[in-house]
Amino acid sequence: MKESAVNFENIFAKQGGIDRPRKQAITLITAVIIRYKYSRL
Repeated sequence: MKESAVNFENIFAKQGGIDRPRKQAITLITAVIIRYKYSRL
């Protein structure tokens, strides 16, 4: 489960990490939310 969460982070980072700082902030937040959900499961 932790591996897939890391994969999500990598995918999001590749999609819009360098695009805009706002997008980067959103991807960071979504990555944290995904990690939190996976850790609760």
